[in-house]
Amino acid sequence: MTQTTERTDERTEHRSGSRTEIVRPSTWSPAQLLAAAAGAFLVIVGGVALARTGFADLTTTEVMVLGMGHTTLLGIIEVLLGITMLADAANPFFSRGTLISTGVIVAIFGAIAAIEPAAFNDWFGVNTGSGLGFVAAGLVAALAGFLSPVIRTDR
Repeated sequence: MTQTTERTDERTEHRSGSRTEIVRPSTWSPAQLLAAAAGAFLVIVGGVALARTGFADLTTTEVMVLGMGHTTLLGIIEVLLGITMLADAANPFFSRGTLISTGVIVAIFGAIAAIEPAAFNDWFGVNTGSGLGFVAAGLVAALAGFLSPVIRTDR
């Protein structure tokens, strides 16, 4: 029995006698699971903040969600960021990039809020503690994106 292998863009055919087996490579990354979990968490936290503040104004009503101050504006941003992360979780390359870029931006925002809480308190309702929480979350997300490999498997 002769075995021939033909390679095309997305599949490999192995022929052995009268049997043909099609192997399609797939890629995935642990970053996809992390991006999906982080996105779902942001949608939930932002949604709770929006449910508590309502939409009457963007910045004057402040509520506490998980011990952190939130305004309507911060809730909207969290929901939109969470939806973006959920959408990007479908692709291993997008999820890594989203975790890295979002993590860095959130960590920078948190550092500014921790150092100078008055800079964002009126708009987002954050304080020093919230800023430190954003720094920690941002660093974890960015590191997870950097360290998560993209794994290619043949199935």
